[in-house]
Amino acid sequence: MSIPLKHHFVPSFFLERWAAHDGNLIQFSRPFGPELKSKPVHPNATAFELRLYSIGGLPDDLAQEVETEFFSLVDYQAAEALQRLEKGETLEGKPRSAWAKFLFTLMTRMPSDIRQYKLISDQLAERILPKFRIFYDEYMQASETRDFDELVNQVAANFTNRSILKMRSIMNNRHHIDAISAFEWKVIDTSSARHELLTSDRPIIHTNVFGHAHSHIVLPIGPNKVFLAAKDKIS
Repeated sequence: MSIPLKHHFVPSFFLERWAAHDGNLIQFSRPFGPELKSKPVHPNATAFELRLYSIGGLPDDLAQEVETEFFSLVDYQAAEALQRLEKGETLEGKPRSAWAKFLFTLMTRMPSDIRQYKLISDQLAERILPKFRIFYDEYMQASETRDFDELVNQVAANFTNRSILKMRSIMNNRHHIDAISAFEWKVIDTSSARHELLTSDRPIIHTNVFGHAHSHIVLPIGPNKVFLAAKDKIS
């Protein structure tokens, strides 16, 4: 089986909901400045970056583990949960948790988020690793052929490469997932509205704090439907 190198930060199953009868959706972008361009694309051909969630320094089968073992399962379970939500079912247990986890990943899996994780890792490495020089000078083994700077560069690269694993642990945070699960949920039909809903490369709107009385999440799940979750009762 081929190893997926196209890592979707907005998954195809979700984008398909905006596809026309020919299977394509319209992508709007500004590739060359302020002018807005539009073109039809397949849902699988947008909202991705090559090797976005790859772990550097490993063979491809291991490097893509976050995509193949984590996001693939998150998105698969979310697709099933969304079908049930649309039917008006009240999700409980694992399906509810699966949809809550998907919502949380949408807040933290975008390319800018990944770059931020890596930047923080780089900054930590730059701040911490030089402090180990005194231990290197005192305890260096005679068999060690690398000088201190070489070792620091190798460890720093590992910091950055492994930051994606830290991201996965953040997205698995039960405190946040359970908080979203505890919200009141509702799917609203907007087909009578004047305009249809769009999605984007950051499709979810949310408050920064989940424990506040006015905490909420808003996610268009199609041109004519929007998912709402709120700490307070949704009227």
